Amino acid sequence: MLKKLMMPCLALVMVVSLTACKKGENAKKDNLDMTSNKAGITVYMDKGAKIDPKYLASGKLAINYLPNIKGDFEKKHIDKIVNSIDKNVKVLLISTNKKGLEPVFKGVKNKLPGVITIADGIGELSSEDKHMVIKDKNIDIGLLEYMYSGRESVITAKEMSADNFIYIISKEKASTRGFIEDINKARLAAEKYNMKFSVEEVGEDYGDLQKKLDAMDEQTKSTTAIYPSEEKYSEFCLDNVIKSRFILPNINSENDGELLAKKLASDSMEKFKNREDFDKEISKKLASKGLKNKVAGISESRKAVVTELVAEVANYMYEKNFTLEECYSNSTILNRANTDLNLGLNFDSMGISYGYFRKLTFLTRIY
Repeated sequence: MLKKLMMPCLALVMVVSLTACKKGENAKKDNLDMTSNKAGITVYMDKGAKIDPKYLASGKLAINYLPNIKGDFEKKHIDKIVNSIDKNVKVLLISTNKKGLEPVFKGVKNKLPGVITIADGIGELSSEDKHMVIKDKNIDIGLLEYMYSGRESVITAKEMSADNFIYIISKEKASTRGFIEDINKARLAAEKYNMKFSVEEVGEDYGDLQKKLDAMDEQTKSTTAIYPSEEKYSEFCLDNVIKSRFILPNINSENDGELLAKKLASDSMEKFKNREDFDKEISKKLASKGLKNKVAGISESRKAVVTELVAEVANYMYEKNFTLEECYSNSTILNRANTDLNLGLNFDSMGISYGYFRKLTFLTRIY
């Protein structure tokens, strides 16, 4: 009888012990998921972002990857970042699409007022409350990469000798305000450059669009730019360039370099010393297929480009002993983008703010 009573108790103890162990493992995993690396420029960014390898080896920039969590970040994440910042940190950049980390900036400013705080696309900047965020005195610089780049893609297409421009969009997005404005801006740019402009609304599959593209003669294909306004069309467009030699002025994927490496059977960017070496290899492979100057994109993750830009501006600022006001003007940022990253920029204001807040739209690199 005693033995029978002890068995359920023993099982209960084992369950409780295993649960406690599991909680301990999860807590340990959570700590491991977010490192506390520090340098003059300290960055917290989403996992999976691909940055130019040269920055990882420079010693001037420390990257910490934020944990992949569901929902918003919590107080434990805020506290861990704030507690990790010390006098060795000159610039703190937080780059994520998720919400919850805005209080980090207040905590850091209270601790070390001299740290330059930069918010890159944090979830709050994309929300309806963004006008409250841009008045947060604890954020010195706020940057948001603008998701609509039709106009910039027309400009790049012109540089790639395109005579026609096809703006590809899903039917459900075609009537939304942001894309309507983007299409109008792209159309005006095309008119300026005497380029034929059309919009192709895509349904459930790409069959009808593919038939239209296939029906073009070779000469028309070679002078026609196809633009995927949404990421889901990026691979489709790149496949058509490789197959039929269309012009692709903006791959417009989350990570153009990864997609190019996959399609061209190349090593991914992290296997190279720097982004420039990777781009040279991609250009060489495209040229071997007769696709020189047919594809343009951004090798790094889109958000990583902003991190690189911040690093270049910060390095320039401290090397030249310039002030924040001198280094975060549009002209200075554009100079750093052109000189150090080989990228053009367009700027849009985010409204009246206490710091330097702006939307950025990048012009792609031509391979």
